[in-house]
Amino acid sequence: MTKLAFHTIAVALLVNLIFSSAHAQTSLHKSNRYFCLDRTVVLSKKGVQKIQDPAKLTKQQKALQKDLRAKLKRAKGKAKAKIAASINDTREILTNIPKCLRGDFDPAINVDPTMSLGSQHSCAINRAGSLRCWGYNFNGELGNGVDTTDRNTPSSVAGSAKYIAIAGGETFTCAVTSAGAAQCWGRNVFGQLGDGSTADSKSPKQVVGLSSGVTAIVAGHRHGCALLSAGTVKCWGDNSDGQLGNGTGAPSSTPVDVVGLSGVQSLESGAYYTCAVLQGGAVKCWGYNASGQLGDNSRQTRSAPTDVVGLSSGVTSVSAGWGHTCAVLTSGTLMCWGAAGSHMGDSSVSDRLVPSAVTTVSGVTDVAVGNQFTCAIVTGGAVQCWGLGNDGRLGNGQSFSSVTPVSATGISAAGTLRAGDSHACVIVGGSQAYCWGSNSRGQIGNGSSAQTSESPAQVVGFPLS
Repeated sequence: MTKLAFHTIAVALLVNLIFSSAHAQTSLHKSNRYFCLDRTVVLSKKGVQKIQDPAKLTKQQKALQKDLRAKLKRAKGKAKAKIAASINDTREILTNIPKCLRGDFDPAINVDPTMSLGSQHSCAINRAGSLRCWGYNFNGELGNGVDTTDRNTPSSVAGSAKYIAIAGGETFTCAVTSAGAAQCWGRNVFGQLGDGSTADSKSPKQVVGLSSGVTAIVAGHRHGCALLSAGTVKCWGDNSDGQLGNGTGAPSSTPVDVVGLSGVQSLESGAYYTCAVLQGGAVKCWGYNASGQLGDNSRQTRSAPTDVVGLSSGVTSVSAGWGHTCAVLTSGTLMCWGAAGSHMGDSSVSDRLVPSAVTTVSGVTDVAVGNQFTCAIVTGGAVQCWGLGNDGRLGNGQSFSSVTPVSATGISAAGTLRAGDSHACVIVGGSQAYCWGSNSRGQIGNGSSAQTSESPAQVVGFPLS
């Protein structure tokens, strides 16, 4: 990538590209990870990916390394060991930056463990970029390339690729490789694999035209979307509710451009709709809207992105489900809109066509929306859930519904939270996954044949660190 090309992409995509030396020091912590993506160095922090200027990053790391070496001479005991480890981290980053720019570095420098849940299956990526899935597999959504048998423990996805992002759809799965390529597998009757066909696949298929440059991916019930490094979005699959965002209702088995959308920071997909968070924190959504889940003060289905009322800035993340959507603000306030029910955190029987605050929870850092239930990570790392309690989906050791938040049993230091149709999972301490709720297809991943898990159960056989 030329210096001019890098500058053009960076200007189009980023705010605050240049980091201070203080940020350079914190970038070695576990919450900040550098990736090599399509010959571009990317920093992934709290689900947001930002391109890094390689020259400035190199300068910062060299300065940090020099400072650490000076401190090493004066340090003793545990402090000395910690500083030595940090020096090794800077050395690794400095070694891999030129490899990344040359295109000969694979996998990513360091992958943040992450998860995604489909309706009845779950998938996770560990720090080494390995991807495993478990649960429902009738359509090959686990991607093991061998069979369509359900699994109640993690099963490796076929092939040798390393991955940085994953998205579970209703009966299919999509992922982004460390090279920035989009792949999908599972059911394909609506073209949701994006490979130009409607044939199901038990192993990963390349999404047409997306062999590089993909930074994030999402999957709905029958459609998929990818965020590109330029800040634009492409979608494919079913389009009966306008969820592809290209201004039509025609399905497409290959990616099409979402119209009128640029500067996208992150993506989220509901069952039959899609939402995007833009730079600056504005939110736009498109697709099915019968319950007001697009938040544009109407029930009109939209085939192109529409503004979410009142959310023109300050949004850090969005989660979408069947009929309701929620967004986390920089203040820690949680805003939700869409279908009425206990999952909205109150007893109202009227759908919310525009966002309103959930007043029973505060200090929210992440949110996950499932089918008639909502879960959130709050300050300190605890998980709170509310809404429909069937199958134990609230994780509090019971199967009762609750309009007010209840705590998921035994969870602290939560870092990543995801929800499926009737189950939820969380990564704790960056190293281990726990799931709860329906286990009818083994989607909890704890090796049990029990139909439900009312409390969080540890996923077995796949440490994430």
